[in-house]
Amino acid sequence: MIICSCNVLSDKDLARAASEIRDTPGGRIVTPGGVFKRLGCRPRCGNCFPLVVKVIHEMQSGREDDTRDNACAHAGSAKDRQLNR
Repeated sequence: MIICSCNVLSDKDLARAASEIRDTPGGRIVTPGGVFKRLGCRPRCGNCFPLVVKVIHEMQSGREDDTRDNACAHAGSAKDRQLNR
């Protein structure tokens, strides 16, 4: 499921990056900015931050709740961008 349509990032991408940050030596605190940096991009509009935080919390607690109903408001435009690549 696409969470950040500006960078076309899925919940799985975000959870994987958050997990990698958490598992690094020194146990860094996982933040939305750190997750974006780990994925090699920067947040643009910021509308996805509440969902990014939710994905981080779910990853840290070991849950994988369904975020489908809370997808980024721009998710339709992300699909269009992927088709135009």
